[in-house]
Amino acid sequence: DYLHRGDYKFKFQLITNKRELTEIQPWTRNKMIEIRNNITLFEDDLCNHPTEKKLAFQHNDFVKQKVNGSGLDLYAILEMSMKEVRGKTLEEQTHEIKDKYRRSMRKHHPDKVGGNIKIAQEIIMANEILENVETRIRYHNLVDYKGGWLSTSVWKSIFWPDLVDEDDRYSILRKRLFMTLGSLIAIGAGFGAIVYTGGLALVPMMAGSIGGFGLMSGGITGISRSLCQDCTPGDWAKTSGIGFIGGALTGGVAGGAFAGIAGAGTQLATLTIGQQVGIGGTTASAGGVFQSVASDADRKCVDKEKVTWKEVTGHAICGALVGTAVGAVGGAVGGELAGLLARSNADEVAATAAFRRIGVNSGKRIIQSLCEESVGSVLNSTTNSIEERLDITRENKSCEK
Repeated sequence: DYLHRGDYKFKFQLITNKRELTEIQPWTRNKMIEIRNNITLFEDDLCNHPTEKKLAFQHNDFVKQKVNGSGLDLYAILEMSMKEVRGKTLEEQTHEIKDKYRRSMRKHHPDKVGGNIKIAQEIIMANEILENVETRIRYHNLVDYKGGWLSTSVWKSIFWPDLVDEDDRYSILRKRLFMTLGSLIAIGAGFGAIVYTGGLALVPMMAGSIGGFGLMSGGITGISRSLCQDCTPGDWAKTSGIGFIGGALTGGVAGGAFAGIAGAGTQLATLTIGQQVGIGGTTASAGGVFQSVASDADRKCVDKEKVTWKEVTGHAICGALVGTAVGAVGGAVGGELAGLLARSNADEVAATAAFRRIGVNSGKRIIQSLCEESVGSVLNSTTNSIEERLDITRENKSCEK
């Protein structure tokens, strides 16, 4: 089980039936490792086993040739073109896959001269996925989804995926549009609440801050979840709710800071740059912590991932540090521009309060984006893989699966 990979170092640990056979150790040379009876471990230099070495390098070269931008190409393993196969009916696909599988096994079967058991295992694995119509369709959509956000394939996999039963298409499309539009409406409503209540009395301002930040955070996390390939309305609702709580707590801190300033009788435009930086950094730091914890809660409750308190604490500290830096810059810039608005004889309290809170909100969104990317939450994807390889306490998922 690979626990850490990089360009310059490679660490691994052998585990069988949840039992650790070795400690985490660095790779120093090519080895042949054999586990006997799930207990005894036999290690030796691979050079002392020429047959196994030949098979290992043949398998390595074979896999390298079958990798594309989306990972291991199962169709290439069977010496097929996925593009050509997908242009045929499901029945024709099944017949061709079965034919290619038999040909590939005759070529690489370990009982044949020049056969390779490792390559044969790759062929069997590819066939097990592709021979079944449902798993084949899921594989097609997964490849499309990994095409990159600038490609049309990823949006096709989300809104117009391949399906076994075409009668389900419009039901799936309605659910997807409902989740996406619902998230966009929440973002717009949250932004409007923040702007509208910016210059009002303390109670409506606090309500607008808490509700506005909550709606915007819930909408942003919700729309990120709705764009996941296998998102269900239930998962979307959970993610949006967790995001709303994190955003509401962030809004409460921001609103409380401005309420404290107003209670002290101080005008925002009269604050020094140092005070602006301090307020921005403090509120954004708290926001970074809340958003990080919400992200981990989403992983735990929705993605059903194992999240340790050590991870939660580390992510929260990271969120606080990033939030402090971004919030301080945002506070300085927002404060300066708010002062310019006040000096232009506009309604000073309304203008500065609304602008400052919009500025802080933008800072929070930047913080949230950075924190969620670093912990690999709602933005999915590749960030989880990166996090796995940076954290030696977590087992990497195989690239072939």
